[in-house]
Amino acid sequence: MRARPARTIDPVKRGGLAGRLLGPTKEAQQRAADTQQQEIQVAHREAQIATDELRRMCQQAVDWVSELPQLITWADNAINRARNEFTANAFGPFWDMVEGAANNLGAVNERYRLLDRSATNYYASLKGKSHTFGVFPVDFLSLPRIDAQVTRLAQVVRSGQTNFQFANIWEHRQTRQVLIAGFQTLGAAISGLSSAVSVTVGSLERTLTTESTKLIREHERTRTEHGEMLDNIQRGTKPFY
Repeated sequence: MRARPARTIDPVKRGGLAGRLLGPTKEAQQRAADTQQQEIQVAHREAQIATDELRRMCQQAVDWVSELPQLITWADNAINRARNEFTANAFGPFWDMVEGAANNLGAVNERYRLLDRSATNYYASLKGKSHTFGVFPVDFLSLPRIDAQVTRLAQVVRSGQTNFQFANIWEHRQTRQVLIAGFQTLGAAISGLSSAVSVTVGSLERTLTTESTKLIREHERTRTEHGEMLDNIQRGTKPFY
């Protein structure tokens, strides 16, 4: 009886057993390498987009801060002119200047609000990421404040409201719609500006001081960890993780 030839398994055909035992083919390795490279490229693009956005936010914040002195100067000038118009019994021009001052102080408060929101987004974007960004480029203690201007405006408005002739004009002016963020009418802006500024400034202070402190501590922790790793390498020991 003729012996049958021994059966064999083709290691290549249909992904034979030998192929599976020898590991992935060169084609599979290349596909894995290509996939990894694509993922790296995507990660680089996303990192660059995030970096550009953070830089844009920083520059925009610097621009907003640079606008504050001029807005405050305009508000001061309007308040001074309102006082002169009051002395001259110029009823309409007096309230025109009051409205101008309120508009400029409202614009300052809006810049404060934008800075607060931008700083919040800035720190949120950095959270949990490895980066070299520093603190948000706005120092709260260096920001121009408008507490004095808000107080002066309130005093000027009070002088007009307690004068019958000026108050008569005010009754018509206070319902005028204005473009002051958070307020629909001039009367609402005049009565609510002080508290609005207080709330906005308080929130901005908390954001800038609290988040910058967290970021500084995170940098210090990272430097400490890197120092320990370098020390372990120099000593020839392995870190405990």
